[in-house]
Amino acid sequence: MSLEGKRDKRTVDWEALTEKDYLAREEDIEGLLPIVIDLETSGLDLVKSGIWQIGAIDLNTMEEFFDEARIDEEDEVSNGALKVIGKAEEYLRDKDKQSQKELIGKFMNWVEKRKIKNF
Repeated sequence: MSLEGKRDKRTVDWEALTEKDYLAREEDIEGLLPIVIDLETSGLDLVKSGIWQIGAIDLNTMEEFFDEARIDEEDEVSNGALKVIGKAEEYLRDKDKQSQKELIGKFMNWVEKRKIKNF
């Protein structure tokens, strides 16, 4: 299915924005602070590495999100990542942990409850 011509309601068509649109949006977000996200992965390869931990804080409310997941069997683990995080590969592949999909779903649910929304 092609997504061409279809837009997610959270996607901005920056070229179509007018100065009036921009100023209205600026007024909507004035005084709001960002959400800071710490994403821990099993390496630096965007395709081959897995996400095993997400931490975040909403600087408007100081509410935090923190959770972990197991990486998938096909995800690569770099020795450099293990050194940085101080964990063994077995820890990242722990079958008792939730899946990456579940982790990301929980994180996205948390984000949806924040005051800051995508344009």
